[in-house]
Amino acid sequence: MKTKMGFILLAGAMACSISACSPGVNGSTVSTDTTSSVNDQQASTEAKTAESAFASSMFIGDSFVEKVAKWLDKSQTIANAGATAQFAIEDVDQIAARQPAHVFIMLGSNDLLMPVDDPIANSMNHYAKLIEGIRKAVPNVNIHVLSVTPVTDQVLKEEPRYKQIPDYNRSLKQMAANEKVDYIDLSSIFQTGTDLHTEDGVHFKDEFYPLFLQKAEAHLNIPES
Repeated sequence: MKTKMGFILLAGAMACSISACSPGVNGSTVSTDTTSSVNDQQASTEAKTAESAFASSMFIGDSFVEKVAKWLDKSQTIANAGATAQFAIEDVDQIAARQPAHVFIMLGSNDLLMPVDDPIANSMNHYAKLIEGIRKAVPNVNIHVLSVTPVTDQVLKEEPRYKQIPDYNRSLKQMAANEKVDYIDLSSIFQTGTDLHTEDGVHFKDEFYPLFLQKAEAHLNIPES
């Protein structure tokens, strides 16, 4: 049964934002302890809702996936800082051990920095092998590949290789079509004008993840291509 996790997560995020600055009774300020307690309770509710929606899912990827464990059981995530599509092939046995119904893959940011002649082609080759390996290990799995997320303008100046992100995502979408897996475009998350990046300009604040999971949840009932 499809949950309404997305609505609850967004409503919770709005409630947390409001509670942080709303006056109490007769104009008094809400105490820090009370606000903290409300936020903790809301975070707990969001986590339980996410666990329910993704009970049969796993998320694998690089450091972007590490924070997903804050909303899901840690056993549902395989996250390695610096991971690439090639390195992720080594994680297939862990995926097979859980036999998930859905596997969400978020890789590519590190692949673009690989010291090879054609980082995108190299990544697509290993990505396809990763998908093949997961399918052999979990025959009835639904595989979802997620687009590489944007970096800030400052990061683009410091690391020009990230300018290939749009090209990478076009190749990823085509590879997904060729392999008949679901492609999830995360770009709409960044069209709200909200600053979701942490100070490093690459990774994300907690506010990103409810939006990320809402996007992923919308694809739970979408079959592979």
